[in-house]
Amino acid sequence: THWLMYRRTTWKVTGGARAVMQENLLRKYLSQDEARSFAPTTFFLDSFGHDVGDLVVNGYNKLFAVAKSFGRLVCAFALTLFYAVEASMQKKVYLAFMGLLPFLALPIVIFIVLLVRRDKNLKALEAVQDAEDAMLTKVDKSTDCYRMVADMDTRTLVVSDCLQDIMSLNANLATFAGLMANNRSAVHWVTEALIFLWIAIAGHAVASSLNADEDSKEMDLGTFLAILNLIKSNGAEFENLSEVWLSLQTNYPSLWNLVMLM
Repeated sequence: THWLMYRRTTWKVTGGARAVMQENLLRKYLSQDEARSFAPTTFFLDSFGHDVGDLVVNGYNKLFAVAKSFGRLVCAFALTLFYAVEASMQKKVYLAFMGLLPFLALPIVIFIVLLVRRDKNLKALEAVQDAEDAMLTKVDKSTDCYRMVADMDTRTLVVSDCLQDIMSLNANLATFAGLMANNRSAVHWVTEALIFLWIAIAGHAVASSLNADEDSKEMDLGTFLAILNLIKSNGAEFENLSEVWLSLQTNYPSLWNLVMLM
């Protein structure tokens, strides 16, 4: 495992994707028609350095995380189904099929969250991007006009003016972070609800089976704990998948900037 972790740093997946995007972005910028206005230097440098890296690391590379989560969920579904079928055939325990609830409920919850919160997420992202663009534009103009600022001794005024844009950006970032925290919590709370439902229903069946005959037991403790752990692990995997999809949405501003420059 350690050897593979080391070797993957030489596979040039992230670096290769970043190099291709930066190469073509620079080529496009240098091939612009001089009759048209160029993008501000600060905007180009921010996109060339920050947006490209963000799009590769939090966008392209996340596709591998999605594939990994799907693979784990397929294996978990097969294992859960095996436990449920075995319990129903050998022990006549049909409650074990409740272990499949995460595969029914959580995809629906993720879809609803992404659908309902999409416009709000994009609006918050747009507010962050607008605030960042305004701040960079003002800082760019301040540095370009350094001689004038120095001659007129207005450094304090310029810094104070830029500080207002910095505070506005921080406020928008805080709002967006709170929004994303609520989005991520939706799947977690549904998972907790499923765990509570399993403990309430299957736990009662286990308690009722403690003093029952072997043939009349509704559920044994081993099956109860196995399904409980599967619900927890499957819920955690769906949480990871949901977080990956939500993080992909945060790449929209970087993608917009690169499309504008291209």
